[in-house]
Amino acid sequence: MLVPSDEPPGFQVKLIDFGLAKPEKPFAGVGSLTLTQSGFVGTPHFASPEQLNDMGLDGRSDFYSLGATLFCMLTGRVPFEGAMAQVIDQHLNKPPPLDKIQHLPKCVIELVGKLLQKQPNQRPRDASILYQEITSCIENI
Repeated sequence: MLVPSDEPPGFQVKLIDFGLAKPEKPFAGVGSLTLTQSGFVGTPHFASPEQLNDMGLDGRSDFYSLGATLFCMLTGRVPFEGAMAQVIDQHLNKPPPLDKIQHLPKCVIELVGKLLQKQPNQRPRDASILYQEITSCIENI
């Protein structure tokens, strides 16, 4: 969602519930899977490992989901595909498939890789740090 801003470029991007927006055509590898477990509702394709493990959540969980969304935007595919159990296992145990985006600038690959780290403490600490990393990447492209 875009909201007006006094700072350039004149608007600010706000992330809202990804479940509200539906793609015109589903992304490759994503069915209509919805997982309900201990209060979690959503598709496991975009869920962080700590969300799937029913652990404590903070903004870094959202950064992981943002990384999965960014990967999907860049490739047209979700990072991990298969049956629900396979997708969950891959989010928990398999490294992100960065080989699928090797054709992109190095800073983009590094950003996606950082967002899709399994351990929350390996992702950006807060939004201001993430903003700086995104801005730096854009400036270097």
